[in-house]
Amino acid sequence: MTKSEQEMMNQLLAAIRDLKQSNTEFRNELDKKVSGLEQKVDQKHIPINLELGILTTLQTSMDKAIKDLLSSDYNSPLKKLVEKVINDHSTQLLQIMSEAFAVAISTDNFKESVRSAFAHKVARHVLSNTEGCLIVPRIL
Repeated sequence: MTKSEQEMMNQLLAAIRDLKQSNTEFRNELDKKVSGLEQKVDQKHIPINLELGILTTLQTSMDKAIKDLLSSDYNSPLKKLVEKVINDHSTQLLQIMSEAFAVAISTDNFKESVRSAFAHKVARHVLSNTEGCLIVPRIL
């Protein structure tokens, strides 16, 4: 091997070592960033769940309060206000409910539930009309 070939081999080996070192450093930095992001994501789930719990409780409480108010015999002024607000927004509420209904009935899960319930009703009706008589085929 000539002297220039030896120098080129040494330079190539040095470049390979530098590349390995850079790759190791990059991998370590990436691992640190990923670990940091995982910790941040894990910590963010706690407030989200807490906020969701608060929202659910608030919605349940409001639902119960409105139901109690509208179903009571007491002629409360608040009852009239709630009815007025509902009437004032009836068009928007109708559109929201219509959109939600359209989305619900277009899902495969809903369609399968309807098919299953319908098949069950048909089967019950057919069986109830046989009045307990089942025709058993004879085996020859």
